[in-house]
Amino acid sequence: DAFGRDGIYDEHIALNGYPFLDNKRDYRFTTHAMDVMKTRHLIVLEERTHTLADLRSLLLEHKFTGFPVVTTLQEMEVRGYITRAELRVALDRAAQQNLPPSSKCYFTEIPHHHPDKTYVMDMSPWLDSAPLSVVAHSPLNIVYDLFKKLGLWVVLVTASGRLVGIISKKDILRHLPRSKTH
Repeated sequence: DAFGRDGIYDEHIALNGYPFLDNKRDYRFTTHAMDVMKTRHLIVLEERTHTLADLRSLLLEHKFTGFPVVTTLQEMEVRGYITRAELRVALDRAAQQNLPPSSKCYFTEIPHHHPDKTYVMDMSPWLDSAPLSVVAHSPLNIVYDLFKKLGLWVVLVTASGRLVGIISKKDILRHLPRSKTH
């Protein structure tokens, strides 16, 4: 090509700023997952404290593509990950079942001692209970390879099983220009 070595589709992706990791390029990183992960403004869902109304307002307030699910905000043990689309489907299902907005939502099993199971929404069918996660000290080379080879959008970052951050594909892309190419 007279205008560059990339094809027209590659140029179109770059021009529009789409989050694309080129699998033909390799990068060498000297940093770790903790250096790239987001820790501020981390919105997580507790596995047993939300109502349908809480989750609906969460979708209106935040535009994230998904949410980590943890035991409690104090423990932060990862229970799973739910995408925005799956959460929306679950809330639509609750509306079809005419559940009131005050209905409790459980992302894991519903307790047997729950007083009124008619006003409970089981969210576990929409929860990814085994999301991909890395430890905070993981080399960024490994994290980059996970994104590139598996086509991931998000990876949770943990320390001793507790959520400490999240890395999105855009975080990886923002980190690329500061890295050296092979």
